Amino acid sequence: MTKDSRDDRNDIQVTAVVVNYNTMGLLDACLSSLLTNRPSSKMEIIVVDNQSTDGSIPLLEQKYPEVHAILAKENQGFARAANQGYICGKGSYCLILNPDVVILPGSIQTLCTYMDSSPEVGIVFPKLINPNGSIQY
Repeated sequence: MTKDSRDDRNDIQVTAVVVNYNTMGLLDACLSSLLTNRPSSKMEIIVVDNQSTDGSIPLLEQKYPEVHAILAKENQGFARAANQGYICGKGSYCLILNPDVVILPGSIQTLCTYMDSSPEVGIVFPKLINPNGSIQY
């Protein structure tokens, strides 16, 4: 999560950018966890799709109409797609995710609270844990 000095006219605190390429099932779980475990402040979700052919786009249109989708004309890779989502975001903080990430309750709020109380910090990396609870190094 990175701190940004953008003009926050829409009062959005967090922009969550998810880069997707043919991972419809993982994307579904990731978006569901993001929406279920939102921070207390306003959050927007942007999915940058790198030309998926697995049904990811219909999933977004039918199940997640509140998610902003950016449809790339080609598979541009993770970094380029993440930057594209970041540029479109309006949040003070940006959370960049792979679609295999599942957000745990309170985790985004904890990151926001830490960043808000630590003006000297510009970026944080949350702890990644495996499904069995072990730390992912």
